Amino acid sequence: MKKKLRKIVVEGMPFWWKADWFYHPDQSRILRVRIWGGEKRSQPLFVNLTSKWVEYPVSCAYPMPKDIRAIITYALAHGWKPSAQGEAHWLKEESDQLELEDLLLTDVGRLPQTPGPLARKRAWAPGESS
Repeated sequence: MKKKLRKIVVEGMPFWWKADWFYHPDQSRILRVRIWGGEKRSQPLFVNLTSKWVEYPVSCAYPMPKDIRAIITYALAHGWKPSAQGEAHWLKEESDQLELEDLLLTDVGRLPQTPGPLARKRAWAPGESS
């Protein structure tokens, strides 16, 4: 069954997005978010996310419209050109500083040998001070 694209308007521009997920072998749920703006063959934005909640690796976290808006706003400010043609623009764990309330960027699913989210220490965990 095909997933329907959702529409969101950011800074007066329409964007279409969809999200799905898969599980890493450590049972972390990885969210795949795909966003398009501009024309049919425009440069898409791809981002993989995981839950910030270390205690709940198999969470029901899912990006909300506020998360999609934050992703789009961040990507536009950091080089994504939705009207350009070309390969996908990825937000990357090692180089992007996107902050979302309940989700973290991850390179799992983008880079073949990326360790799972539970295999490395998270920068933020509820109830812990840095």
